[in-house]
Amino acid sequence: MSESKSCFLCSTTFQLITAMQICYGRREKADLYILPLCPNGSVYRDRISEVKLFHKVSVIDGDSLSCLYKKQSALRYNINSFLCYLNIKKIVSKMISVDASYDKFYFSSVTPYSKLIQLYFYRYSKKTEIILFDDGEGSYDDPYIIGKLSKAD
Repeated sequence: MSESKSCFLCSTTFQLITAMQICYGRREKADLYILPLCPNGSVYRDRISEVKLFHKVSVIDGDSLSCLYKKQSALRYNINSFLCYLNIKKIVSKMISVDASYDKFYFSSVTPYSKLIQLYFYRYSKKTEIILFDDGEGSYDDPYIIGKLSKAD
């Protein structure tokens, strides 16, 4: 079991900078997960790891989760999303450490990755606080910024 209490999910370099500032400023014990959408994610992973600000820094393997970003019709996308939700624990375990007990989940933008992780926490870890942040503004300082899940979710 990890000693981390928070996890950050980032998809851009600006979001990485903001995550580092939040982690440092709030003295969070945290893990950092970099989405495959982030250019040069492995370079940032290596550099951020050297600073030792986060307990764990990793880049999510997008190839193993290609079902989330394939171009497809709206009907096929909705069916595929439903199947992903049925296998949510298996899919999310490929992205983040599901063995870790996170008190907070910070995500920087709404993507299929962040939505699945968010739904995972709603289902399996109701105590985890879901926090939206983006370039310095987010629900960590204004709880009305984050939206509710839709009925489809």
